[in-house]
Amino acid sequence: MSQEVSHAVFHIHNNNELHIEAHPIKVGIPLPPGKYHPNSPPLLVRSSGEIVSTVSLTASSFWPDNSYRWVMAEGTIALPANTNTALFIGRTPPPETITQRKAHVSETSGELTIRTSCNTVTFAKTGFATFGFDNLIRSQGVCLNLTKSDTLIAEPTSIAHHTRYCLNKPIVTTVTQTGRFVVNQETVANVELESSIVIATGDIQHRITLTNPKPAIHPNGQWDLGDPNSLQLTGCYWNFGCDNDNSDVALHETTTDKCLSGNFSLHQESSGNKNWNSPVHVDKNNSLPLQYQGFRCTQDHSVVFEGKQATPHIEVKNSNHVLCLHLPAFWQNFPTDVQHANGNITISVLGSSFSQPIELQPGEQKTRFLTLNNTAANTGQAPELTFNAHWVYATGAIPFFSKPEDSDVFQQLIQHGVEGAHSFFEKREKIDEFGWRHFGELYADHEIPAEFDGTFISHYNNQYDPIFGMLCQWLITGNQKWFTLADDLAKHVADIDVYHTSDDKPEYAGGLFWHTDHYVQAYTATHRTYSKLQPTDVYEDHAGGGGPGGQHCYTNGLLLHYLITGHGPSKEALLTICDWITRVYEGDNTLVGFLLSLKNRNRIDLKNIISGKYPLDRGTANYIHARLDRYVLTQHSQDLAQAEHILFNTVSPHDNIAQRDLKNVENTWFYTVLLQALCRYIMVKQSVKQDEMLKYAIDALTHYATWMIKNEDLSLNNPEILEFPNETWSAQDLRKLCVLSFAKPFMKEEALAEKKIASMAADIATRLESSEESSTTRLLCLMMQNANYLAYEHRARIVKANLGIVQKDKPDSAATFRLADTAKRTFSQFNLHRELTQFKRRFPAKRKTNGLV
Repeated sequence: MSQEVSHAVFHIHNNNELHIEAHPIKVGIPLPPGKYHPNSPPLLVRSSGEIVSTVSLTASSFWPDNSYRWVMAEGTIALPANTNTALFIGRTPPPETITQRKAHVSETSGELTIRTSCNTVTFAKTGFATFGFDNLIRSQGVCLNLTKSDTLIAEPTSIAHHTRYCLNKPIVTTVTQTGRFVVNQETVANVELESSIVIATGDIQHRITLTNPKPAIHPNGQWDLGDPNSLQLTGCYWNFGCDNDNSDVALHETTTDKCLSGNFSLHQESSGNKNWNSPVHVDKNNSLPLQYQGFRCTQDHSVVFEGKQATPHIEVKNSNHVLCLHLPAFWQNFPTDVQHANGNITISVLGSSFSQPIELQPGEQKTRFLTLNNTAANTGQAPELTFNAHWVYATGAIPFFSKPEDSDVFQQLIQHGVEGAHSFFEKREKIDEFGWRHFGELYADHEIPAEFDGTFISHYNNQYDPIFGMLCQWLITGNQKWFTLADDLAKHVADIDVYHTSDDKPEYAGGLFWHTDHYVQAYTATHRTYSKLQPTDVYEDHAGGGGPGGQHCYTNGLLLHYLITGHGPSKEALLTICDWITRVYEGDNTLVGFLLSLKNRNRIDLKNIISGKYPLDRGTANYIHARLDRYVLTQHSQDLAQAEHILFNTVSPHDNIAQRDLKNVENTWFYTVLLQALCRYIMVKQSVKQDEMLKYAIDALTHYATWMIKNEDLSLNNPEILEFPNETWSAQDLRKLCVLSFAKPFMKEEALAEKKIASMAADIATRLESSEESSTTRLLCLMMQNANYLAYEHRARIVKANLGIVQKDKPDSAATFRLADTAKRTFSQFNLHRELTQFKRRFPAKRKTNGLV
């Protein structure tokens, strides 16, 4: 069965000398609007037109016309030796040519069984992570070892499964289990296991996530280690047992090329790097708990071999079968270990019994991976996947994605992120940004004081969305280093930087933590901004305490990471953050929340509940982006409606811009962030409905752009008005180019706009090209986010070309805001139990702690 093909979507490079029969693949593919629908879904095909029937394509996002926007390609593919395999998108053949589905899953009240081509996997519903293979190995569950409690066994709470198909043939079945750890009938931790089983090979990719759902106490808005609701762990372990007494278990360690049979333990204590004992690893006492550099492998209580960075896998085999257990990112997530004793294998999910206890903070979680393969380990070079950047651009599925040929000085500067002495890889080596809590984080090296001598610890927490920027760089350049950075960072942000609790005050719960406070070290605050050990009055209006806030909210990258990788925690983090930032601006519909909104009505960074107006700042822009990102993911019309409601109550074509005081740069620079969100809204809205709100948005944008042409200047041309006149201002000025580039096609002053853009772009390029600051983390992230101003013009011209007759219906967003309506809604939803619950959440002293520290 074959089809005609046109442009390749991506390539997979197999540089090995051997043919790979079943290379696993899981990657999201963007699609153009209007091309592929549920009644005519796409397929993956080779250049010959042959359908890749071992890969399923499942919709993960839709365009407004219900055509597929993103699909997840999942399964296996054959790769000839030393080849570059091009993959294309084709259409599903007529139904009469497709075979009927055959059942491969059976279910009873106690078991769930999946039959693959190689084996049978049976899940017991009475336990969490209890499943087995054909008489070889059995997963015996997950345990949590607390320092002040007996070992806890995970209790199951739910199990579900779904299957992806290609031409009615099952490709992958995913089983999702949830569980919890209980002390005195109270949940102290949640756990989730996602097991994706490839039907053709029987291989299983596991993702396991452990979460502390309790809220922190954060006295004085400070988030130090040692919180009463933290969990002190000596380890969280996943236990396996061999079903056959004749099974052989062997450890293979790649970096030392060692193989060890019989009983053993492999313990990774630290990163093994030069700076392995960096102060980034301090515990709640601000002390360093690490015992030695690297890893040790012991047998019969003696060290057999040791090294710096272990990359192990385990083989279990008998006369009929072999099973390989792969432990990705093993050393990077220290302290960790794997042990075997008399047919029982224990794999660390978090922490190690050979190390000092670790602390899982309230609202913190950790995700690890384990792969079970039905063949011996492949020691060759892993094939690499690269996208056709022209295809990605043509789909329009990623907002303001650059044309590959739009390379300029900014794009060249951005490559410092992966090359040279100041790359992100080199930066994380400097402070040893490794270990289960830190791995993937970016070092905020721009915060180092000029006079400081030593190791300065500061974390970046995804400000200006480097996840999104790095993924776009990977798609544009094909450089795998960008994907590695983005993937590591996204997993870190989704686990560590997001506050995974619903039991703190609604303004904090589910939020994204700020980066480490400016110009001070993290100390024992880890990735939560404020520590009691930090100095005070460091800069003007220095808070010294607080929590997640709307001015630091980035969801674009989490959305794109989920669409490309299918990583569930990225999706959940996006949805959690979106709910949180909605509460920040709209309240929690309680009486206490309503009264607080009245009290805070004059705060410049929050919605004014009296007037219904939102601030013209980056927080409001972040709020709009979060709602638009959720709209892309779910197609729920209320998200788009809320985005336009926010915009209608923030900017207007009739604004008296002089009253906005935009020349007061320190306090108003972020108006351009809002206007960038307005540009994105226009692009989304035009594809949905061309009504008066679309015209309103375009008119508001051109109104501000006209003012910018006449009044805006580069920030550093007036350094005397800035508190810290550094090159961050030059990178922020790239936003002005984005706004003007999008507005230009709609303006009468198009020629003046072009002249302004060219002049400012040249001056910014000169400044950044000649500055050593351009290779620091903040500037690299700003350039990745905002140097794509040419893409703004490209998309604006597409919007303009597709503009039709504007419908005259007045949008719901134009409805007059009335405080009385908000008060009426609050009182109508009054519930005493909910009021008391939210009251306790707002006041930490009223909460019960778990007493497990």
